[in-house]
Amino acid sequence: MERYARGDEAAFGELYDAIAPRLLGFLRKATRDAFAAEDLMQLTLLHMHRARGSFIPGAPVLPWAFAIARRLMTDHARRRRVEQRLFSEAAADDDRMAHEPTASDGDRRRCLARAASKCGYGSGSRRSPSSSGPRTGSSSRKA
Repeated sequence: MERYARGDEAAFGELYDAIAPRLLGFLRKATRDAFAAEDLMQLTLLHMHRARGSFIPGAPVLPWAFAIARRLMTDHARRRRVEQRLFSEAAADDDRMAHEPTASDGDRRRCLARAASKCGYGSGSRRSPSSSGPRTGSSSRKA
């Protein structure tokens, strides 16, 4: 790892051969999912590559790799729980929406008219959205 940290790109092959089997075994046992374990191993190696400049020379590489892998595994599990919760809530929302009655055009018009009247549009004392003059009762700048 020290050679790889110093910039020797060829040393990565040796590093991979030394740690990949144990790292993959650890991830397969922890995740019980071969595909997730392979993805996490690739992510671990990518993080090691990005952080290789911060590797402490003389330190053992395997505990460092396992620490990165554990953190990534925890992040992956959290993300998966959040996604499952979001997708299960989205499915429930879809079921509710499929069974709720929809508003008719008349209901929409009445709702828009109520909203417009609350905003001051449509009443005789206030301007309509299409009028160009100032509102009655509002201050206007004098030239």
